[in-house]
Amino acid sequence: MVPSEKEMELSETADFVYPSGFRLALLMISIFISMFLVALDKLIISTATPAITNEFHAANDIGWYGTAYLLTNCAFLLVFGKLYTILSVKATFMTAVVLFEIGSAVCGAAPNSVAFIIGRAIAGLGAGGVQSGVLVVIVYAVPLQKRPQYQGMLGAIYGVASVIGPLIGGAFTTNITWRWCFYINLPLGGVVLVFVFFLLRIPTPSSQSTIKYKLQQLNFEGLFALLPGVICLCLALQWGGFTYSWSDGRIVALLVLAFVLLIAFVLIQVWKPKQATVPPRIFIQRSVASGFWASCCVGAHQTLLIYFLPIWFQVIKGDSAVESGIHLLPMVVALVVSSIVSGVLTSRIGYYTPFLIFGICIAAVGAGVLTTLQVNTSVGKWIGYQIVYGFGLGSCFQAPSMAAQTVLPRNEVSVGASLMLFAQTLFGAIFVSVGQNVVDGQLSKRLARILSITPQQIASAGASGLFKEIPPQYYDAAKVAYNDSLGRLLMESETILVLGATGASGLAFVEEALALPNPPNLVLYVRTPSKISERVSSHPKVSIVTGSLSDYSTLDSTLKSHHVTTVVSFLGAYVSIPAMITRATDTPIANSFPEIIKAMKNNGVRRLLALSTPSYWVDGKDVGTWKLSLYSILPKVVVPQGNAEMVKIAETVNELGEDLDWTIFRIPHLTDGPGDIPVWAAYAGPDHKGSLDLSRRSMGRWLMGEIVEGRWINEAPFLGNY
Repeated sequence: MVPSEKEMELSETADFVYPSGFRLALLMISIFISMFLVALDKLIISTATPAITNEFHAANDIGWYGTAYLLTNCAFLLVFGKLYTILSVKATFMTAVVLFEIGSAVCGAAPNSVAFIIGRAIAGLGAGGVQSGVLVVIVYAVPLQKRPQYQGMLGAIYGVASVIGPLIGGAFTTNITWRWCFYINLPLGGVVLVFVFFLLRIPTPSSQSTIKYKLQQLNFEGLFALLPGVICLCLALQWGGFTYSWSDGRIVALLVLAFVLLIAFVLIQVWKPKQATVPPRIFIQRSVASGFWASCCVGAHQTLLIYFLPIWFQVIKGDSAVESGIHLLPMVVALVVSSIVSGVLTSRIGYYTPFLIFGICIAAVGAGVLTTLQVNTSVGKWIGYQIVYGFGLGSCFQAPSMAAQTVLPRNEVSVGASLMLFAQTLFGAIFVSVGQNVVDGQLSKRLARILSITPQQIASAGASGLFKEIPPQYYDAAKVAYNDSLGRLLMESETILVLGATGASGLAFVEEALALPNPPNLVLYVRTPSKISERVSSHPKVSIVTGSLSDYSTLDSTLKSHHVTTVVSFLGAYVSIPAMITRATDTPIANSFPEIIKAMKNNGVRRLLALSTPSYWVDGKDVGTWKLSLYSILPKVVVPQGNAEMVKIAETVNELGEDLDWTIFRIPHLTDGPGDIPVWAAYAGPDHKGSLDLSRRSMGRWLMGEIVEGRWINEAPFLGNY
């Protein structure tokens, strides 16, 4: 809650005079310009990245273009937060702006990728001081009760820079050169320096400390642990799995060293609380700790989407840099609106927590639906998804720093605010590296299925230049591979419950899922665990639960305890000699599906993929041919009970799954062929290009893609190899 004016008078010194009128207006304009600079530099690169990688032939450095900036930014955020408490606020802020300008100049003049990365690192260092400094200036310029409005404006400035940044970046890249994306910062930075020099007035402390005392307050022991710890962590995440395997000694050493150094940093803060960069008494406050965790999560998904969504537009949709920038407008406009509205309402009602909770929930939904983008996603969908995400992000973006300002005294606000910014940028740096690693690994593996192209060619080609290395006849397949690779960024967060995992189809699916570089968590719900091989059962991503379909309590608790997100069923397809003789058509398996669906709804599990047969005919969508009509009759003759089971399973899912995202995948004759055979999915008819054969492994790969992409939600495609 934001304190009332009376409470503020008790918590803040009564003799402090806040600026007003024209001076306040100019001061706010100066810090808004500085925040605009930082936001512009962070986002202007998003539409220029493909052109930069093409010029430098270094697509494997994409992650570093973001990581280098974020790395120094977050590593020195805490340092600047401490510096603002012991040094001149004005001098420290201006120094940060100068560093930012130097970095921008180096980026603009960079002759190669290495120089560009160095420039990004210098700019990130300066940006760390600017970000925390802006919040310090607001503390000394505006009473606490009115700060949410100005911080809402900061969020709006961030959004405006997000709108203009990608557009300017795209315009420069397409019409002039990407280098002007960084040269543009130089005149703006000069304006900021002039404004700050003449307008910023910070009260002089009553007691002047010596230089020796100030140096002691910098906590050098902690810095010597923090800076290399963060660097080691990001190096390991950048190289692991692509440049070197995760088991490589260099990666293991970096991870161990990062863990040890970061733990050492925490212990040093406890050991020397008076000189600590982040005093423990600040961090353990409930509002600060909660804001820190919220900032970690926001920074992770925000940075991933900012860097990879423009690449999706340029590679998958064929947009130019300018067009990809324009197509980000729905997200940033929604962010601007929600940031201003939440800031004004926070000042009015005096509470920031409702907007934080609301924003986090909406942003989570928006980020989730953005991961379902497909090659053929309609304009309405990707616009709507961005609006949802941007609105949620704007609502919660400023709340953590408001929490720090509310519970901390004025002279410690810089430490608390820097801690929130540190959380956002550290997790942003980590997840850009992780995201690039996932995309590179997935892309090289998927392209290898359609043509002979090496990971080195992918790395040197650049993001959009990749298609120059691929024959035109493979463009569509390459786009699907790239789209699937971007979608896999969150594949490892899936937990899939597999029904029928001991059958041939279920086992093939499990094998294909575990072959992924970042496999999902698999929960195998079986009656006979001994049928699962030791190699599968001992895999760290596999859990085995023994139970029957009629045991609702076990099924329900399994969905709940394992946090299942998707259910895949291979039940129903079996051959019974007695049933063939007696022509039995009872359906004990299908009769259990109402309970399965009930358990899913009870635990909030929406995604269901269920196996069925061509005998399940979809009126209005399937078109009969003599070949398909004959094939739909054969299961009724050969496997009457299995056919009856699968038809009833499909009917039950269709009837009771109104609140689920279900897919009924109908199969022809199954084979033991390899997994790299293409699968055609469509409704039955003369235009269906698939054969009447389908390898179980290729079906497994198709299902993994469908879980990520959701192309056939509430549909029943007929599969076949082609």
